[in-house]
Amino acid sequence: DREELEGNSINIRTIIFRTCLHKLIPCYLFEEFSEAIKNANIVAENLDCLIGHASQTVFNFYDSLAKLAVYPTLLKSQQIKLRQEIKSNQKKMKNWAHYAPMHYLHKFNLVEAEMCRVLNKDMEAMDYYDRAIALAKENEYINEEALCHELAAKFYLARGRGKIAQVYMQDARYCYLTWGAIAKVEDLDRRYP
Repeated sequence: DREELEGNSINIRTIIFRTCLHKLIPCYLFEEFSEAIKNANIVAENLDCLIGHASQTVFNFYDSLAKLAVYPTLLKSQQIKLRQEIKSNQKKMKNWAHYAPMHYLHKFNLVEAEMCRVLNKDMEAMDYYDRAIALAKENEYINEEALCHELAAKFYLARGRGKIAQVYMQDARYCYLTWGAIAKVEDLDRRYP
C-alpha cells in the first residue's frame, strides 16, 4: 500500500537524518572536517522530513561551522557558493534568535565570528567571539561556550597571539571538562600541549 511505503520512506529518512546529524557534530568537534561535510550533505538531503524540528537548528549551526572550517582550502568559486549557503543558514538563525535569543543568539554570533575570521575581518571577529562566549555562558550552554572559547583561541593562535589564545584555550578546556567531554579535553591536550 502506497501510504505504508511513504511512511516507511519517511521513517528511514528520519533515521538517516538523525544518524548523520549525530555523526556531523563529533566529526566537526574532532576536526574531521571532510567527514563532517559529508554528513552535513546527507542531512541536508533529508532535511525536509523534520520540518519545524529543533534538530534543524542544530544542523544549521554545525553545517555553517563545518563549511567555514574548510572555506580557506576551497577555490574562489566554491567559496562564493559556500558563503551563499552560510548566509541562508544565518538568515534562518537570525530569525530563530529574534524569537528565542537565549537559545540561538550565541550560535548566530559564533558563526558570524567564524565568517569574519575567514574574510580577515579581525576586529569584527573578536567582537563576535566575545559576544558568543558571553551569551552561551549567560544562558548556560556550557558545551557551546566551550566551543566558542576554542574557536576564539584558534583565531588568536593563527594570528600569532599565543598569550591571548592560551587564556581562551584554558577556558575551553575547563568548559569541556565541566560538561564531561573527557575525549575532547584529551584531544585539546594532545593538539595544544
